[in-house]
Amino acid sequence: MPDAEDQQHCDKDVLILAFARLAATEGWTEKTLTRFCREHGITATEQGQYWPNGIRSLGHGLNIYADAHTQADFQQKGKQPLSLILRRRFEQNEPFKFSVLSLARSDLWHPVDTFRRTWKTASLFWQVQDRPISGATLWQNLKTGLLVIFYSLCVLIWLSDKPPYRRLGVWVQVTARILGAR
Repeated sequence: MPDAEDQQHCDKDVLILAFARLAATEGWTEKTLTRFCREHGITATEQGQYWPNGIRSLGHGLNIYADAHTQADFQQKGKQPLSLILRRRFEQNEPFKFSVLSLARSDLWHPVDTFRRTWKTASLFWQVQDRPISGATLWQNLKTGLLVIFYSLCVLIWLSDKPPYRRLGVWVQVTARILGAR
């Protein structure tokens, strides 16, 4: 039986996913968040507690949700090649593709926040892949920064590509090869 903290986390995930679905058509904007809160009976005080940075907090929440799925894959299947981790990430996020597109449009106005959010995801990718980065911290940071850039390019390609995602598949392989991570 989940404790109160686990239940609150689950409820918050449900709200984040519900917002993401709405934002897919209405835009990842403060106006959409205001409407969403009104429709879900979330007071301004609760909104500030749940998402202190407004829609940026929701973007982080969606990433945390997706990162949890990547972590669950790792716990279930063990370490995997980076190319497989990236492919799985896009498969898992397929139901939220238009939400991610809406978030990406919002991200254009918040590059530092977007970079920080993507850095956390890229760091997780290194943790769960079968050939983790070794060596000095500078080298780790450089490879993580490169992964942020290449993963972001893969996201943009995914958003513009259609199943069976041939262009995305090529870029995932290029990313893994360039980073020496298969």
